[in-house]
This record gives sequence, structure tokens and C-alpha cells, in this order.
Amino acid sequence: MTASFVTGCAQNKNEKDRIRPDKSSLTLVLMTDELWFSYLDTNSSHVSFILPNELFQVLNSAKEEKGNDLNIIIRTSDMVQKAMADTVVARIKSRNISKYVIVKMTEKEQEAIIFSAATNMKPPEQIVVTMPQSVVSTELPETGAFLIEIRKGGSVWYRVLSPDPVDSAFHKVDSPITENLKKAIAEFKVRFHDIKKDYLIKGHEVTSYKSFEEVIKALKENDILKYNLVTSLEDQ
Repeated sequence: MTASFVTGCAQNKNEKDRIRPDKSSLTLVLMTDELWFSYLDTNSSHVSFILPNELFQVLNSAKEEKGNDLNIIIRTSDMVQKAMADTVVARIKSRNISKYVIVKMTEKEQEAIIFSAATNMKPPEQIVVTMPQSVVSTELPETGAFLIEIRKGGSVWYRVLSPDPVDSAFHKVDSPITENLKKAIAEFKVRFHDIKKDYLIKGHEVTSYKSFEEVIKALKENDILKYNLVTSLEDQ
């Protein structure tokens, strides 16, 4: 069944399963307030990473291609603040696009995006993500980097990348993960206060979305809004 696209329309829980992209759709996937993806038509097999400040360019390109038939599907995770969703809607309206819906993603849908973005494995739906240039695929920083690894089963580990041998080992983050990881990150920020710092997240092919959410919350509570997804990492 095809959903009706109405200005200001937000689908309720019982209606969200009816939303299906069509040949005139642009789907925006908001994983967090900073981590966004998009795809045109029904082509969910190729999802492209976009930065929030690139949204106007994406909207303009889609409108030029689809014309007045363009409809927008905004899929959000639980980590997206209402204020950010409202900002996206305002930007859509500013481009005179009147047909859009906002739909909450299921946990399975969220995990499919995370699997493809944070690992080399394809998710069950075979989504292929075009990664941003900031994603680490070959060389890691030699110092001043905080690496977070989400392992099979959902456990979270971290290590500091530096020339100091004391930093060579991974440390497991005990429960509650968000609170304890937040403390570890805060200590790292103090220790490396005078140099540029990088934050890296490495996932497993069966990465738990709940664990990923806890990691993102720990970063946000340390005012860290920029981080890299590591797509390959040799054992060190």
C-alpha cells in the first residue's frame, strides 16, 4: 500500500509499515543528529552518506530530477532529537517541497544501516553504503586517538592510540556502558588536552544497535559530535 504524503504529516506507529519508497521518492535516513544517509527511488541497495550541511544540495538535486512529483521519506532513529527532525522539515519546506512523511525506523532497520557503515560486512538487506572520506580504511592516527570497538555480543572496549606502551592494550567497558565510557573519554580529553584528538568507532558484523547507541551517547555527553567509523582494522 502506498502512503499519502501530506505537508506536515508524521506517520503513527500503526501506519509506518505502509511507507514504501516509489520512483519519485527521496529517502533521508537520520541515524543521529550528525550521521545521515540518503537514497533515491526504491534503490535502497545503494545508500549514500551525507553531511547535514549538504542537505540543500541533495534536495535541490532530487527536485531537479523528480520535479513536483518529489516526495520525501524521513526515517529517524531513537537517537535523533525532535529539534533536528524539525530542522530537516524546515529545510524541505524552504525548497517548496510539500510532500513528506516522518517515520521512526525499527531496530532491525537501524542495525542494517549500522552494520554496513561500521563494518566490511553487508547487512541482511544487502545495503551498500557509500562512505564519507572521513571514514578510516587504511591508516590510523599514531597518537591522540581514542578507539572504541564494539565486539560480537555487544561488549564495548577501548584503547588509546599513542606511542606509549601503556596504551597498547584494550580495556573493557563495564556496565553501565554509557557512564563508564563517558568517564574514560573525559580522562582521555584531559590527558591529550594540548593536541588534536580523533575518535574512532569499530564495529563487528553482528554489532548490537543498543551498544552503538550507548557509545554515541557517551561521546555526545563529552561534547564530541564528530567521530570516524573504522571499516578495517588490523589486530595491533
